[in-house]
Amino acid sequence: MAPIPYGSLNFSSKEMIRYTPRIQLDTPVIPLGGVTLHDLLNRPLQQLTRRYPALATPSLLPSGLPEIMLKFAWLGYEQCNFSEYISLAGVKDHGHLAVNVAVALHALMQQASRVKPHTKTYAMGPGSLYTEQNLALLGLRQIHANVFVAELELQRRMS
Repeated sequence: MAPIPYGSLNFSSKEMIRYTPRIQLDTPVIPLGGVTLHDLLNRPLQQLTRRYPALATPSLLPSGLPEIMLKFAWLGYEQCNFSEYISLAGVKDHGHLAVNVAVALHALMQQASRVKPHTKTYAMGPGSLYTEQNLALLGLRQIHANVFVAELELQRRMS
């Protein structure tokens, strides 16, 4: 498994980006099980909860928030400022939250695939390594008030 960098990095050497570990912030992560986006979008939540017990955990989001904003800060698309609002109505546990985040990420990835990135290394779209089948949702990290980013990890398939 390889970490996916996110946010804006400004290195003088493109080779440094390849070896940069996942950026860690001091804010805690709401764990969402490491389920692929494809599974979250296409499998019944009950089935996923049996396989990934973390999804059954009651939601740790601050109570009283009617919705959150999911920022999609992906290398190559910093100029786009992609974001999507996620309603928290009916979200009782991490499973429901993970499904809602996956739906928002699907929409954001579709938007990104229609935009030309300034670097092709982490480009979204046909033929890309970064697809719903290959990306797992590790967690949700709060940046500010109701603004969050998803922590994703590339699932390497053994051939």
